[in-house]
Amino acid sequence: MKTQLQLMTLAACFAGCATDDQPDLAQREAIAAEEVIHEIVPVEPQPQLDKEGNPMAGTLVIDTSEGRMDLTDLVPVEPRRFDSWEQFHTWAQKELNAKILTNDKGEMASQLSVQQTPGVRIDAQSGELVDVEDPIGAIIGGTFGYVYVGDELVCTSATAECAKEQVLPGEAVGGTDRNHLPSYVRRIQGRMDTDGQSYLFHALFYHETRAVTRYYGGSFLSYNYVCNWWPLRYCNATSGSNSLTASFSATRALGNGSAGSQRASGFNTYGVSAINFAVGMGPTAAGLSIVSEADGMCSSHTASDNGNGFLSFMTAAGFHGFGC
Repeated sequence: MKTQLQLMTLAACFAGCATDDQPDLAQREAIAAEEVIHEIVPVEPQPQLDKEGNPMAGTLVIDTSEGRMDLTDLVPVEPRRFDSWEQFHTWAQKELNAKILTNDKGEMASQLSVQQTPGVRIDAQSGELVDVEDPIGAIIGGTFGYVYVGDELVCTSATAECAKEQVLPGEAVGGTDRNHLPSYVRRIQGRMDTDGQSYLFHALFYHETRAVTRYYGGSFLSYNYVCNWWPLRYCNATSGSNSLTASFSATRALGNGSAGSQRASGFNTYGVSAINFAVGMGPTAAGLSIVSEADGMCSSHTASDNGNGFLSFMTAAGFHGFGC
């Protein structure tokens, strides 16, 4: 049984809720008999496995279920600095299992396919848990959204301030938006509230296709709290269950060729992301990575929980014609 003092220290939920959105006392008491508790421990990113169970280069799974959600040791407190692109690629291959691509000009890129669910980190200043919706983005670019390669600032996030200066216009990546499907959709069934989104992002040295499915509420509930004061430990409590998927198929040359695909699933979580990205080439290094040539994508999103049934819908980004 949690003490009243412990209950008062609930951390923010994964959906990005403010403190006022935390489960109230009546809700917590109603689920106390059925909730599952896990101590929050460090995340251990792992490669995806092929059909024979062998790890695949250029893939990564960040599974934050069952309390495996602490990203503190993986997120830099200052922007990462690399003396050269070669040093960056060596780091990406060793730490992220990235696949290194090289074209006939000797230009290099790190390419990675990621399946992930949200995590948390301990803020260095406040000592409190902070939500991390995009673990792989945080691991690479921290809270800043960029790294330094030599003297150059390399933007690694579509939402970072640097993206405004380094993002490439639509014409530079081969197409214009021609969407008959929206890039963002929100669906509600009973008490289940879910949304999905497609991202297609090209910057000078960073290229990404991403599908995200988020769960905002329903029969599944999750929250974090202090479960031991000395030494300080945090725990995650869940009740009910849910299942989320996000998948996409990307195209290039205005829909005439494949630019990769990815699928991610998550259980008992507030979000799941399927991502393909490539880092390292400039805007003229065509042919180095199909991710850098993607000009359209179609995404599929599903959500279910143990009390509200099933939702399925689609989003899209870039030039996708009517193939979705």
